[in-house]
Amino acid sequence: MRTHHPEPERIEASLNALSRELRWHRRAWLAVVLVVGALALGGAAKPPVSQELRATKIVLTDPSGTVRGTLGVEADGTPALRLSDAAGIERLTALVSGTGPSISLLEGDRKTAARLVVESGVPRLALSDRTGSDRLWVAVRLGSPVIQFIASDGAARCGLATMNDDTGVAVVSGAKGPMPGLVLYDKDRKVVWSAP
Repeated sequence: MRTHHPEPERIEASLNALSRELRWHRRAWLAVVLVVGALALGGAAKPPVSQELRATKIVLTDPSGTVRGTLGVEADGTPALRLSDAAGIERLTALVSGTGPSISLLEGDRKTAARLVVESGVPRLALSDRTGSDRLWVAVRLGSPVIQFIASDGAARCGLATMNDDTGVAVVSGAKGPMPGLVLYDKDRKVVWSAP
């Protein structure tokens, strides 16, 4: 019995035709995947935007990785914003402590500062010198504005104040006339003493 072998050219032609058909199928499937992917990406819903961010501390860094600020809750529960200069020295602090809120603008020595504070219901602006001692206060106490000049030892040396209306006494600067001065009024706004 004689075995029949197909001609080699016919086998090669069949393989070439099968190869072309597979390439066409691969291209068709790739096109389908790309179209479906494009439709899915284009029609996909955008991820929801979070309405809040919860963290105990957020650290701000500059492009070199140096910490330039923090926003967080400190160990005692005080929320604080602290911003530093390029050298890493804290220059601005805003916090809410148990005694009240405060904002501090600090010189590089961290002692010379301007502080806006509300303590026990009394708003106050304090200016400190290079030793860190407060030297000038501007405040509102008992409903009356006060300017107080403070010596380097912390003792109040002099000041200007308007007393509350119950006392009927006010100390003001800038009396009428060509020269500034001090005037003391009684409760009926009559001058009881003036200088110069």
